[in-house]
Amino acid sequence: MIPTLQTSSILADLLKSKKVSIRQAACRLLTLLGLSLASTVALAASYSFSGAVGGTNYPTCIDWGSWSLNGNIATCSSSINLLSGDSIVPNSNLTIVANGGIILHGSNTVGSSSVTVSLQTIYGNISISGTSTIYGNVGSSSGDIAMTNTTVNGNLSTTGESLFLRKLLWASLPNKRQKLRDR
Repeated sequence: MIPTLQTSSILADLLKSKKVSIRQAACRLLTLLGLSLASTVALAASYSFSGAVGGTNYPTCIDWGSWSLNGNIATCSSSINLLSGDSIVPNSNLTIVANGGIILHGSNTVGSSSVTVSLQTIYGNISISGTSTIYGNVGSSSGDIAMTNTTVNGNLSTTGESLFLRKLLWASLPNKRQKLRDR
């Protein structure tokens, strides 16, 4: 949230003190405004799924959901939302189940060439956009799967609703890639 600034009040107080010129007051005001805006910029996060279950190494399980871990299956009771640039790169293979859905906003990396991370939903949708790469399977039991500019190094499966693909690069087997055309 961007703090509310009373710009006219700050500028008037600086000028009343007669210790600064209009130019100095304006520079100070711009610096203050720049610092307040800079504090609201979010940096990309990297989640390793290590440490305490549901801790800072896990993405937020939104809408007051909670995380559980059973072997190599991490389950969010609601849904997860990765911001642009966020990544999930654990130390070992992992399946992430988000009951309510998964949204990746772009430039996301899930897994690596040596560690697979599969994404699964139970009743929610999966939406992946903006040049993301998934090293693992992607599936939904009853929701839609929509992907744009996404590379999947694994299998896609849905027993539910619809599968929407745009500019998807799919690799179901190592060293074998198949490009699906826009439809």
